[in-house]
Amino acid sequence: MIPKIIWDGTLMFFLRKKLDSDGVLSLESAYYDFDDNGANQMETSTAAFVDMNRQGESFFILAAYLFPDQVAVGNIEGQFQPYFRFMDFDRDFPANGETEEGLDFGLNYIIDGHNAQISVVYGRREPGPGAGNYDLVRIAAQLQF
Repeated sequence: MIPKIIWDGTLMFFLRKKLDSDGVLSLESAYYDFDDNGANQMETSTAAFVDMNRQGESFFILAAYLFPDQVAVGNIEGQFQPYFRFMDFDRDFPANGETEEGLDFGLNYIIDGHNAQISVVYGRREPGPGAGNYDLVRIAAQLQF
């Protein structure tokens, strides 16, 4: 019997580079290979097992620029960081939509050297053939102690 080798993993890339302008360029990407081996989850409304529909491949790319100047908002000083992200998820079982794509345009306000952050994001999602596209807006806050 020949053993079957399954690679179920992640590849990631991250680069942060301080530029001559004293701004910081960040580039990030990742590739994911999801292999659930036919796993199911419990559907709570019917108490039946259903396919997780997560198996497939996914990737994203992100580019961000942290402006060098501190900007005061009230009595808080921070730096603005606009970013762009593209995401793609290609499922192996296309019954619920073969491909899902997403596009985000965001703005972070970085406070105290990344110890606090406020984010506003506009995104567009395309769940795949037969499903309606939709837009989203997210506002988030992050604190690190």
